[in-house]
Amino acid sequence: MPNPAITNIDFSTGAAVLYTADPKIKYTFPIVGKDQVPPARAIIVDNSARIDAILAAIADLKTTVASMATSAPVAAAPAPGPAPLPPTTSAPSGWTSLTLSTTDNLRAAIGVAAKGFKLLLMPGIYKQCIHIPSGLDGWTISSTTGKAADVTLDGQGGLTVAQNNSGSGATRLAYGKGVIHAGCVGTLTGVTVTGGGTNATDGHDGQAGVYMDTGEANNGTVTLNHCIITKNQNGVFGNTQNSNINYVFNNCDFIDNSVDGGSHDTYLNGQNNSSATFNNCLAPGSEFGNNFKTRIAKVTMNGGFHGTQHANRWVELADGGMCDIHKGIFVGNDAGQNVFGNGTESTTRGPGNTTWDNSDIYLGNRAADFCNAGTFTGTNLRVHANPGGNSSVFNSKNVALTGLVVTDTAAAPALPATVAMAA
Repeated sequence: MPNPAITNIDFSTGAAVLYTADPKIKYTFPIVGKDQVPPARAIIVDNSARIDAILAAIADLKTTVASMATSAPVAAAPAPGPAPLPPTTSAPSGWTSLTLSTTDNLRAAIGVAAKGFKLLLMPGIYKQCIHIPSGLDGWTISSTTGKAADVTLDGQGGLTVAQNNSGSGATRLAYGKGVIHAGCVGTLTGVTVTGGGTNATDGHDGQAGVYMDTGEANNGTVTLNHCIITKNQNGVFGNTQNSNINYVFNNCDFIDNSVDGGSHDTYLNGQNNSSATFNNCLAPGSEFGNNFKTRIAKVTMNGGFHGTQHANRWVELADGGMCDIHKGIFVGNDAGQNVFGNGTESTTRGPGNTTWDNSDIYLGNRAADFCNAGTFTGTNLRVHANPGGNSSVFNSKNVALTGLVVTDTAAAPALPATVAMAA
């Protein structure tokens, strides 16, 4: 009888099992080596439909990208927070002298600095804010060239006053207050500071280019040399709790500050034996507020050029005190409030005594009000009205202003070139 035909072979049991057409007959053979086991047959699946769908999606994506490339870009709204900072600098902990560039994170570097550190900045625009912690008294920050036009610290306009008051953490300014926020005294030389505060008019909260803060900046001198302070809410701000602090400004330009419509080129506070000294500074007139406003008991001004744009004063000691002015050019305009004030709001710092000598004062076509709450002694003051003008001088505090008399109608001089950039 012939053997039945083989219909299937099964290797799954570790042996070769041959099945025949007769279900009662099968043959089993042992497998001597794994290499003798035939590989399992591959299962082939037809994916052609899925591949066609993927290719169609890729073609659609290419068409969309090409359309975007040829259309006009849409300007993105500015983010409320700061611009991305550079990577953390490799400054060693406790460093005392360092030179950095715009690719370094200034705030991170200063955060590990030692007391009295000296930081040099390479030319460029630094869209960063700086916090100088308390305890680092005697610090120095300056440009490598010594020229303010070469290094700019840009606060990018800060936030609105409401955002700062809400405690928003996404502020462009250190502690929501300043491009440079200092908790101790030091020296800034040859840099431009701008963008310290927005033009928001929902209140004036002290945002500033340079902010001396929280009563920690005490018992010492903060000095600005050959700096340009421009387009900030306040150019330089001093906290009301600062005590025995001396502010000194040498050959500095204060240009177009008071961007919020009511702040000042400087708004300096200080208790006890605090003072402010301005040496040969240029202040053509803040946008809206006063040029040099203080609530300090002693203010000294030596030389410089002082102007008015709107209703701002050249100098104001709001709470009175001793004001000494030597030399300098003072140019008024044809409208606005008093051009000078000592004790305009109170006399809590002092009676409002002023001595003024060897200066040229150009009033404009106006009745100029020198608001002085105490004694006023002028010596060798050349007081000019504009040609054809009809100017007069008076004191809103009803006290004699000795030495302030219009003598001629000479024209005011042109605004001088920047003093900060002078050699």
